Order: sequence, then C-alpha cells, then structure tokens
Amino acid sequence: MEKTFSTANDNAPNAPERAQIGLGAAEPMRHRRITERPSVIISQTLSPGIYTPVWTPKIQRAKPSAPKPVSPVIYTLCAMAWVAAVLANIAALLFAPINTVHLVIVIAAVWTALIMVWTAHSRGQFLLAEMAGLSAIAAFGLSVYITSLRFGIAFSPAAGTALGAFAAAALGLITGSKLALRISAFAALTWAAITLTGPSLDFTGALQGGLPKPGLSWLAFPALLGLQAIAAARHKDGAALSVSVMAAYVLAAGGLAGFVAAGLLSPVLAAGGMLLGGLLHSRFGKLADKTQSFGSALHVAAGTGAMLAGLIALQDFWTRPGHAIWAGAEVSGAQWPLGLVTGAALLALIFIADALRDRMSASRIIKSAFLCSFAAGLVYISARPEIITAPLADYGLPAVPWAGVALAGTVLALGLGFIANGFRRNISGFVAIGAMAVAGSIFSALPAIMMSAETGLIYGVSAFVSALIAASFVSTSSAPQPGPVLYKGAFAND
Repeated sequence: MEKTFSTANDNAPNAPERAQIGLGAAEPMRHRRITERPSVIISQTLSPGIYTPVWTPKIQRAKPSAPKPVSPVIYTLCAMAWVAAVLANIAALLFAPINTVHLVIVIAAVWTALIMVWTAHSRGQFLLAEMAGLSAIAAFGLSVYITSLRFGIAFSPAAGTALGAFAAAALGLITGSKLALRISAFAALTWAAITLTGPSLDFTGALQGGLPKPGLSWLAFPALLGLQAIAAARHKDGAALSVSVMAAYVLAAGGLAGFVAAGLLSPVLAAGGMLLGGLLHSRFGKLADKTQSFGSALHVAAGTGAMLAGLIALQDFWTRPGHAIWAGAEVSGAQWPLGLVTGAALLALIFIADALRDRMSASRIIKSAFLCSFAAGLVYISARPEIITAPLADYGLPAVPWAGVALAGTVLALGLGFIANGFRRNISGFVAIGAMAVAGSIFSALPAIMMSAETGLIYGVSAFVSALIAASFVSTSSAPQPGPVLYKGAFAND
C-alpha cells in the first residue's frame, strides 16, 4: 500500500507541489502542507538519499501572524495627541494652572503615551514605542507628585518610588518594554536604599546609628519582586532580573540587620535565616533549571551566595564568639516560637523544591531529608550552643573553635564545588561567588586553623567529607545523549 509523507527537507527528491512567487521563482509550499497534515514527517538520516518516517505526537501548527498595523491616519492622530499632551504638561509645569486642570493634563499624557506605545508596536517602530513608554512612566511619576503637592495626599520618597516601580513593571509586562523593566528594577533598588536609610537618605547616620527595623510597607516588596520576575522572564531581560534580585537581597539583609540592631532578633537567627532563605532560593533555581526556565542560573547563583554568606556567618560565630557582632546572640522571648515556625516553613519548601528536582525515588527523598536535617540542625545548635559545648567539655574537647573550623572546611568544599560547576557550565558568576565565599571563609577562620595541628587536621578532614557528601547530590542522567535534531527549523512547532 503506497503511503505519502510530507517532507521537512528542502533538498528531498520528489518535493511537494511548488507555487510561483515573485519574478517566476519557485518556492516550496511546505509550510501549508506541514501545518495541515498529521504529525508524521520525513526526516533525513546521516546517510544521503535515505528518508525515514518519524512519528511525533505534536500537531504542527502555523505560527501566529503579525498584528495588523494601524492605518497612517490613526497613527498620525495618535502621534499628534501624544506630542500635544507632552507639550501641555511642559506648559502646565511652567504656568501652574489650577489643580484639577493640571491633573487632567497629566492623566491625558499617561493615556496618550500608552496608546502611542501600542500604535508604534503595531507598525514595528520599537524605538518610538520605548520613548512613549518612558513618557508614560514620567507622566505617572508627575501625577504622584501633583497629587502629593496640590491635593494634600502625602507620599514619602519610598512610597513614590515603590509606586513608580510597580507602574513601570506593569508597563513592561504588558508592552514588553525592556526600558520600563529596567527602570522598575532600578526603582526597586532605590526603594530598598531609601527604606534602609530613612527619608533623609542619611547613609552615614544609618551606618553609625543602626538600620531601621522593617515596617509593614516591606510586605509589598515580595509582590513587586514577583511581578518583576514574571515580566523579566517573559520578555527575556536578564539585566532587569539581576537588578531586581540584587534589590531583594539588599532589602532582606538590611531588614535582618535592622531587627538585630533593634534588639528584636538574635544575630545567630539572622545568620540562620540568611542560610535557609538562600538555600530555598537556590533549590527553586535548580528546579527551574530542570525545565531550562529563563533566569534559573541567576537564581541559583544568588541563592547559593546567600546560603554561603549565612554559613560563613555561623562559622564566624563558632570561631570567634566574643566578636562584637555576636553580642546579644542569646535567643529568648518570642524569638523561639517565631523562629521555629518560620524555620519549619522554609525547611518544608526546601524539601519540596529539592525532592522535585529529579524523579521521585527513595534515594531522592533521603538526600532531600538529609539536606534539610543538616541545615536545620546547624541553625538549631547555633541558637542553643550548650547542646554541643557541654558534652564536648566533659571530654576536654573545645567546641570553639573546632566547630567553626569544621564549618570552614564545609564552606571550602562547597565553594570549590561551585567554582568547578561554574567552569563546567561556563558561568563566570558561579566562579566569582565561589571564589568570594572561599576567600571570606579563610579570612575569618585562618587564625583558628593556624592555631594548632589539630585544627588544621579538622579543617582538611571536614573539607574532604563535605566534598564527598556534596558529590552525592550531583544529579547525573543515565539517559543516552540525544543525537542531532532531525526536525527543527522555521516551520517546526517551537
């Protein structure tokens, strides 16, 4: 029985029907045939002249057509309205009309700029669309200023910056404007700086007098970061995502330091929170890397950096507990129930994210449980150091600095492993973070390591054992490596 197959190879003999286009040039009508026929295609093997039928369960669909551009008349009218609104706002700033009129002019500028963004996109004028988007953000900021100045609705610099960051992120998500996404990211970073230094932006006073403790307004930052992450991933803007993640960690570190400075949080719990939070972020980054999601390597790098920073802080606590930074490290009062609840929630999320990285199995569950147990045990023992110091003292063994030296060996193994992973994947950020972690750990623990031969031995043994344990978490696939992609091109179902 004779069978007919559609071919995905332009050089195949007995090609399908051809249509005349242009100046008599022949063009194969392969796109129409592939999109209309079932998902049985012909793929050429490595041997020339041999074509093998390949079954794929996906139906080859036609790509969506480009949006229809607006007519020149509508385009001209929109451009004229946008320019008129911009000029009207300049005139309003110069001549200061009554409050209502000024607000109407600003709102008109926002809407005409948004319409101009859509019009320019439909005609493929992306530079003009970016300019219109920038004017829309500027008009929104001007509306906040006018509302605060003329209508008596007070907006602090932090609140105004936060509103601008939300507006720019929403505009970037809807229109795909990378300029808007990056403005939103830098506005978030500015918001973090303003929040950490107070309304007066007194950096010197903040450093000398301590950071302010977090307020309720900080609860809006996770929502902003989520919006920025979604928009940056959708429109593939790594620069905006990098600045957003940096702003998040600046605010997180500043918030923990503010709680510690206010005497509401033990510095040990703050270091443990950074350790667990970074570990959670890195696990979700690795889970996203499984599906090759955009920005997954950035999340892995940022999370691992935060995790190593928390681990180095706990190492410093066990190495130099008399350091001034660890004054008031005792955990008391409401810190215990809140710390236990928060830690349990973070550990549950870490376990879920790590367990879902690979196919569910007993070994995968054991590895995830071991990871969570190690992190939880380290934080808990650091908060209750008498658990380990008293038994070791009975045998004449000092927990300080031996426990810190052992943690330094763990940081060495993890940092070197992250450096190796960076070289393997050609990601310079991994190499830089691993190198900084190793350098910071050695700088903190070097006096204790050089104290005696025993501490040096503990350092080496801890690094070796940690490297063996970390190697067991490396996921290697036993599936055969895929060969050349036989059917991929402009007409494949991407």
